[in-house]
Amino acid sequence: MIHRKRCRYLTYFLFVVAIFWTSTLMNMSKGPSLYIQDAASINTETDILYHDETQLALTTKSQPNLEMFLKMIMKKIDHLEKRIDQLTNQKPPTRGIDFPEAKANKPIEEDPKCKLDGAVLKKDFPHCMEKIKWMGVGWKTHSCYKDSGVDGSFCSFVIYLSEVEKWCPWLTWRPKPQQTVQKSQDIVASVVTNIDGLMSVLQESGKSKNYAWIKSRLHNLWSYWMEAANKLLDKQSDLKNRKQKTILVHLGLLSHKGGGFKIGDLTDKGGPLGELVQWSDLLATLYILGHNLRVTSEQEQLQQYINHHIRVKSPCANGNQLPLDIIYTDITGLKQFKRLTADAYSAFKCKLRVVDSFGTEPAFNHEMFSKTNRMVTQWGRQNLIPQQFFTMFLCDGKDPS
Repeated sequence: MIHRKRCRYLTYFLFVVAIFWTSTLMNMSKGPSLYIQDAASINTETDILYHDETQLALTTKSQPNLEMFLKMIMKKIDHLEKRIDQLTNQKPPTRGIDFPEAKANKPIEEDPKCKLDGAVLKKDFPHCMEKIKWMGVGWKTHSCYKDSGVDGSFCSFVIYLSEVEKWCPWLTWRPKPQQTVQKSQDIVASVVTNIDGLMSVLQESGKSKNYAWIKSRLHNLWSYWMEAANKLLDKQSDLKNRKQKTILVHLGLLSHKGGGFKIGDLTDKGGPLGELVQWSDLLATLYILGHNLRVTSEQEQLQQYINHHIRVKSPCANGNQLPLDIIYTDITGLKQFKRLTADAYSAFKCKLRVVDSFGTEPAFNHEMFSKTNRMVTQWGRQNLIPQQFFTMFLCDGKDPS
């Protein structure tokens, strides 16, 4: 971790030095740089060099000595990035844990008592053996595995992965827990036409006005929503036989803390409204279709909800700890959710649906691919299934869910 930080700081240092010497060489050869505030006056015959976030420095075609200098700097930075990748891909030492690195490539001895049916694995549990292999190396990385009965044996891996994380089939000789309380019947979702229930769900946090514009739009268009709902009922009679889902909608872009953009405060000051249009339409759709909604926009609200249900944020967390079927959020909200769930994030990853206005291409979404090919962005590397991203573009007729 220390080496990685040093390399990162060194990269930043070299980048700053490159900018400094670039500016110096330009001053030596061309005189003072020209700064502008209005990009409309840029001459098409010149090159644009981004100098900082607010200004643009215009330079003519680069001098030969400047090109050589920049190539040398880029070569050094490229070499340093490769070194950082090497350090990043190495498994860091775990404090206080005897990580069995030398045994990583050794096959795990299977116990006949816990033999698994290959056909069942291929059909219903394709990742089971992969998870067992990882457990053979990483079961000591967190005490929660030992607390759940894992002792390093093949059987303990299978039992844990079948009864706790559900990656493997339940062993036939293992007793299944008795249901002391009879499972309640699923609540049927019915179309809702009264807007008052939706307004009560949109509860502001403190003195914020995050939902003011959304509420206004919902009121103005509610008659159109009712007309559309009635037409849908006439066409699809099966809408009356649906299970009601519990859905968390977290609008991270409205947050005042945690990386949010406070867009709700800017709606009457010329702020962006496109994203709020999408969210108001999504909220209206989910509510009218009869689902049970919980809406949050501040990081504190999300933290309170998560802490109430997830007491232990460990890799052994069970996805059922959050009584939710789906979580709708945006990239900002996704980052907040990751921070708040910590090591338990992977247990709830499949519940996520990210409202991403223009979409995230798989190349940017895949962490290792984007990193290897230098496609690193602030919003990429989420490692979600591409169909978990919801965009404003229509699909090709296939169900995206």
